[in-house]
Amino acid sequence: MSGVGAAPATGGTDGADTGGTDFGGAGSGGADSGGADSGGSDTGGGDSGGSGGTPSVLTVNTANDEENVGATPADPGGGGFSLREAILYANELPDHQQIVFQSAYSIPLSSPLPTITETVEILGSSTSILGAGAGSSGPCIAVDASDVTLDTLWIFDCQAAPVAFLSGSGNLLARSYISGGAEPATFDGTGPVILFNYWAGSDGAAIEVLAADAEVLANQIVDAAGAGIVLTDTADDAYLLANAIIGANPGVDLGALDGARLWHNTIVDGPSSGVRLTGTTNVDFRNNIVSGASAFGVEGSDAQFTFLDYNLYFDNGSGDCSSCSPGASDLTGDPLFVNPGGDDYALEAGSPAVDSGVDLGDDRNVTGPGLYNGTAPDRGFIERE
Repeated sequence: MSGVGAAPATGGTDGADTGGTDFGGAGSGGADSGGADSGGSDTGGGDSGGSGGTPSVLTVNTANDEENVGATPADPGGGGFSLREAILYANELPDHQQIVFQSAYSIPLSSPLPTITETVEILGSSTSILGAGAGSSGPCIAVDASDVTLDTLWIFDCQAAPVAFLSGSGNLLARSYISGGAEPATFDGTGPVILFNYWAGSDGAAIEVLAADAEVLANQIVDAAGAGIVLTDTADDAYLLANAIIGANPGVDLGALDGARLWHNTIVDGPSSGVRLTGTTNVDFRNNIVSGASAFGVEGSDAQFTFLDYNLYFDNGSGDCSSCSPGASDLTGDPLFVNPGGDDYALEAGSPAVDSGVDLGDDRNVTGPGLYNGTAPDRGFIERE
């Protein structure tokens, strides 16, 4: 399986490229993106009016960022039916809508897109949203509704947040590539799922979670200037599984929330601590690799953890734990990554992380028999074959 560096090169962030963890069986509920598979961009009838739970399909057929008054799929005016027009049209309809693209367009925004206020799936098929010209008055894409899916969008250089989930439940950001961004992608509401995405070079933090019960699963975050993942004071019962966070400051920054599971993450090479807890309580931190932090691997105290064990630490400048004690099954040693210089943090044969984790019930090998390869799960974000 490919390591963390493979996703942008392949143009896709599906499970085979991000470590192949099956989150449907990981107790993650809605994390299985189901209908979010963007492979089939049905460009058929753009007319709306779906019923019985079947979405109506709206087809974007222009790269122009235009807004013609009263635009419909049948009569868009201008150069065609734009993404901006499709969102506005979907917002006026009560039923479930699906927005697809006739081609993988590059769409230069002239302003933030309209806020999504009704249930919609946007299946991008690698369409690029170019945010440099959108200004900083709001997120490139904002969601103020429930059961919204944003899938396989390439989002570049937004002057505010690239994506903002403002409210609602059942919302999903999946298999998207986000580069740059003056502000973090933000996730409020209840139980948003952030699945198989790739962040590169965020100007500050990459992901900021305000919602309770959020699931942050198999994302790859490279060279964020701020934190890789921020869990704010309101992000109770967050679930972080199989994320790879490289060079962030810190890797994961937890506020005064109550309850978080951080399992099977790889957090490496940051300019401060790998994981920082500030007023956080009831954290379950197991099967992670924390390596190459300039400060502490973990910055927190024993009292903040329900479980702190089965982790692998290596080469953390100020020590592995600031005010906490390593667990009985914690290890210290070189993880033997395949090619860290090339951002490939898969495990070499002989790594102490291989077959040394504890079975937490999540499916680590997807297509193989059982939940993992070998005699026990591997530590870190990716299971070695």
